[in-house]
Amino acid sequence: MAAITKHKLTRTIRLWSPVFLCAVFIFCFSSIKGKDVPPLFPYADVFFHFTVYAALAFFICRAVDKTVTSIYNSKTFFLCICLSSFYGASDEFHQIFVPGRSASFIDLLTDSIASIAGAILYL
Repeated sequence: MAAITKHKLTRTIRLWSPVFLCAVFIFCFSSIKGKDVPPLFPYADVFFHFTVYAALAFFICRAVDKTVTSIYNSKTFFLCICLSSFYGASDEFHQIFVPGRSASFIDLLTDSIASIAGAILYL
């Protein structure tokens, strides 16, 4: 019995670690002061938002599918999109308190669309 519990714990950590690391990555980059964020190329912020939120949604879908439910269905799909999009909303709120940064509806919209893309990619 202990081996099964240890296996489940190890599997849960392995599946949820990418979600946690992706969220920490987003938070750390969102904490950089606005003047310290160099524009790398045109629309780099849109590319960044889309990439990380698609990845976040993908990792959430995978973790939920493998640890919470054994059937990936429409409820799971929408739960993953909501969780990822909610994190995007909380990140936009967080940026209000970072000097030189602000909340952006366009960023939140990009995060939500990317969350849908990441969930579809998991399918």
